[in-house]
Amino acid sequence: MYVPFTSGMFNSGGSGPSDESRSDGDSEKFPSRVSSAKKYPHSFTEQQLRQGCVRCIDNVKGLLNSALILLDHKESQQYSLGLYIYAIEEFGKVIMLKRQVNGTKAAYKVPNLIFENHIAKLLEGLKNLPAACGDIIRGIRIRNTSGKALTIKIGSDRKISRGANQTGDFFDTTMPNY
Repeated sequence: MYVPFTSGMFNSGGSGPSDESRSDGDSEKFPSRVSSAKKYPHSFTEQQLRQGCVRCIDNVKGLLNSALILLDHKESQQYSLGLYIYAIEEFGKVIMLKRQVNGTKAAYKVPNLIFENHIAKLLEGLKNLPAACGDIIRGIRIRNTSGKALTIKIGSDRKISRGANQTGDFFDTTMPNY
């Protein structure tokens, strides 16, 4: 089961003033200036951050398991990539949250980007996984054996080959030119 870990999950008293409710006028005078309350609107205890990390890891496991289930059904394989990428993003969130904890504070201010910047989380996740986890390759799963070798075209210039009497997952490992 997927359990969302969002910016408001551990908030006990609101997320701070929005730009519309600010009374200091800084947002109008200096639009590029980001207030401390807006940049670090979330405050958590160490225990809350650790619980959030556990939830994220549970999400990663669930997302990856769901991606594998979708891969087993031809009509839903295209959706598994989205779940896989989302799992990497959740993993990146764990890394970013763990960096906030140093064991010396009663409360930790957590930057918005950990909850809102999907690209930052995805890049952090990929940076902390083996390089192969970032390779999106095309492949097929063959379950029935045949006494003949088989070559399948998957594009005008790409193909996947397998030998006689082989079953399993076969991938095109050549990287396309963009």
